[in-house]
Amino acid sequence: MRRMIYNNLIKNSIAAYFASIEIHNKPNIPYRYETTTLLMTNAWELVLKAYVYKYVDKRYIFEDKMNGHTIKLSTAVTYVYQDINKKEGKGKFDAIKANIDLLEEYRNSIAHFYNKEMEPYIFMVLARAAINFSEFVKKYFNKDVIENEGIFIMPIGFKLPFHPIDFLSTEPRETLFGKESQKYVNHIIETIKSLDDIGVEDSVIVGFDVYLNSIKKESNADIIAAISENAKICLTVEKKIQITEEKGAQKMQLTDDEIFRLYPYGYNELANECKKIIPGFKKSKRYNHLKELLKGNTKYSYQRFLRKNAVTNTYLYNDKAIKYISDHYYDDNE
Repeated sequence: MRRMIYNNLIKNSIAAYFASIEIHNKPNIPYRYETTTLLMTNAWELVLKAYVYKYVDKRYIFEDKMNGHTIKLSTAVTYVYQDINKKEGKGKFDAIKANIDLLEEYRNSIAHFYNKEMEPYIFMVLARAAINFSEFVKKYFNKDVIENEGIFIMPIGFKLPFHPIDFLSTEPRETLFGKESQKYVNHIIETIKSLDDIGVEDSVIVGFDVYLNSIKKESNADIIAAISENAKICLTVEKKIQITEEKGAQKMQLTDDEIFRLYPYGYNELANECKKIIPGFKKSKRYNHLKELLKGNTKYSYQRFLRKNAVTNTYLYNDKAIKYISDHYYDDNE
């Protein structure tokens, strides 16, 4: 009986996840984001209960033992949050928890005030929830739902390309949104800032790069640096930069498009590529040390400031950086 409860929680959770993606990807379907969010929230609720059942205490998933009623989503989130913090350290579940809270908030109230202009915001939260779910299931239940099924949530229902920074702004947008919708957008921004304040880089949203060929991973600091009333990044503007290492060397001018082509890997992409080719790879002190050695050397990396005169910057890396880390990852003598 107990085994059946656990198996049903996992099975139904993944089924709700697939249904959410399937509904989202249907063309010309009304009520797309309301339905998709409902199903994705249900998927998370069930998988979190499965976690509580497996890792915390199977008795805890029952709120009313007499009637067999299980705990609410918020209670399951709290149990998982406390358990992961205790076992893996603080901050490991904060971004996921915040994303689920935003998802639940939209499901419970904002959906009633739905506006088509809100679709990019909802998608950014929803897509992160989908990615978090697949990673969570793989890590704690050893099931690779994306690889096994070959599906992924795609951006349908608004024009592309888009970038989180193009949409997230503290600037009033009453002409587009009602008061409730603007409140929700501000809550997303406040959540990002709160995570950044406690040192959590993983964000609650995702966007896509200008080529639409990979997920664009933005840290909370990246997004905060670009959100202002007077300055936004526009990926279609070509800003000329100069790269040179030696005195007297010919300076090479690059556009933003060329920078991303020459240095295609951000913080997470670099680690993911290293994981593919380095056996037993982890984001260890050794990895961080090698990564620091590459910074400032345009042969391997490029320091890109998020906007003119900004202090906050991000480093991009190329294939040579991956090879260097691979060659020296287990070299203890360096």
